[in-house]
Amino acid sequence: VKACVVGTAAWETLWKVKELNNRHEEYDKAAEYAHLIGKPLMVVGQTMGRHPCGDVCVDIAGCPTCSNSVTADVQDLFVFEDKNFGAAFASHVLEHIDSPDLAWMELNRVADKVFIAYPFSHRLTSTLHGHKWFVNKTAGGYLFTAINGGEKLFLSNDGTVLYQ
Repeated sequence: VKACVVGTAAWETLWKVKELNNRHEEYDKAAEYAHLIGKPLMVVGQTMGRHPCGDVCVDIAGCPTCSNSVTADVQDLFVFEDKNFGAAFASHVLEHIDSPDLAWMELNRVADKVFIAYPFSHRLTSTLHGHKWFVNKTAGGYLFTAINGGEKLFLSNDGTVLYQ
């Protein structure tokens, strides 16, 4: 039993480290891209000290630790004009919402390029914390599979959405 507990803890730790590295890599890519094209960076989701706030931080409950915070729903970013941002970085957000497809289309509407970080489905805790979707990166985008085993969405890197 002890070996099983130790093995499980090691597994979770390994994937948590990979997940944190992924979050930092995606943020860095988003920040670099926005800077490269001379437009602001939008960060979606409270940063909780895990990465910088970007030029604008958007969250449904606001971003109390960020100086330029906008309270908005990522599924309806009506407060922003089309292509206002060079990049949008959504960290551990889309797996929580009912319609990640709407959020994906909105993010692609307001930003030239979208970067996301998400919990890896390999983790035993990937179904906790109010998650509604498993997320897996593919060569052309992201596959979202409902945790309840139903709906599947493919969010393409070009901003389109395919439904299964």
